[in-house]
Amino acid sequence: MIDVVQLSHIVLLFFAGTLIGSFCNVVGIRIPAGKSIVMPRSSCMSCGTQLHYTELIPVLGWLLNRGRCRYCKQPVSGIYLFGELAGGFLFALLPYLIAEPRELILAYPMAALLIALTVADLKHRLIPNKLMYPALIFFFLLRLLIHPLPYYSYGLGFVLGGGSLLAVSWFFALRGKDGMGGGDIKLMALMGMIMGAKLVFICLLVSALLGSVTGSLLILAGKLEKENAYLPYGPFIAAGGLCALFFGDPLASWYMGLFH
Repeated sequence: MIDVVQLSHIVLLFFAGTLIGSFCNVVGIRIPAGKSIVMPRSSCMSCGTQLHYTELIPVLGWLLNRGRCRYCKQPVSGIYLFGELAGGFLFALLPYLIAEPRELILAYPMAALLIALTVADLKHRLIPNKLMYPALIFFFLLRLLIHPLPYYSYGLGFVLGGGSLLAVSWFFALRGKDGMGGGDIKLMALMGMIMGAKLVFICLLVSALLGSVTGSLLILAGKLEKENAYLPYGPFIAAGGLCALFFGDPLASWYMGLFH
């Protein structure tokens, strides 16, 4: 039973998460476009009118205006609501899904990064190096300080994660087709460096499964062409990474049990 103090804690974390998610939206939309994340102030993408402060309230601003600009009445992309809700739920649930308290020091910035990269890939079909290279350095330094597993496990995870998608990219290139982008490869390598070899294997499996199922459903629905279909893979890596982070150990035990 959740008491009042615990509920207050969850609500505060959710609200803080929506603020972080809103900032991640700005990062994911502006950085790939080569724009500043500070100036100018947020404005309607259709009419260019600067948003009123009430419209900038995470989640509520979008809902109260029914997903439309209050000036020109044009639809406002649901990606803004997605980023804010994702931040809220992740920040509120992380303390209850991460068993090792020290791992929260990595989990929170990892969640924020994945929201920003998902928004960037959905909006621009790009995982920008301006985010990936600093993230690789940042999490490498954090893993030097916080390492429940031996160092070699994180190094092996880096190689396994990035190497697997690099091999897929080469396979498609040999067939004259576009495969994994460089951003996808770096992101999966980062997942391996953060989580280690065992959990990045789960991330690989889950992201591949989610991507395959989603792609198949979109093709059946006529939303994607079977030939030359393009589907941003970054969001599936992000989802696979979070699943591995939260449920990786029981999933790995279940998977290995299939072969015994």
